[in-house]
Amino acid sequence: MFKKDSVALVTGAATGIGLETATAFARAGCRTVLADRDETRGRQAVDGLNAMGFDSAFIKADMANADDIIALHRHIADTYGRLDAACNNAGIEGDMAPTAEASVENFDRVIGINLRGVFICMRVRRCS
Repeated sequence: MFKKDSVALVTGAATGIGLETATAFARAGCRTVLADRDETRGRQAVDGLNAMGFDSAFIKADMANADDIIALHRHIADTYGRLDAACNNAGIEGDMAPTAEASVENFDRVIGINLRGVFICMRVRRCS
């Protein structure tokens, strides 16, 4: 399915579905870049994948921060020269509350990560 030198990116990859997706890309033969805002768990995830013989790397990035997203893609371009697949998995639930009681700040954070972050990840074409 993937060429041996394919590069895959997974955001929100430190745990859960993101880590399982990164593992699937690695098993498919991809060099896998895991991105997450949780540096400790992200590095643990990469250490686990590399211990299994996979080629993976971790980049700390907050998907609510456009500069982090651009730096992430720039790092991938500089390091690998390509990006063949991406799973924009990062997302949060936010604080649960009836709409009338929900804060605008919580809404903005959820939209910033779940929608804006994905949009920026998909929009980044070339970082130079």
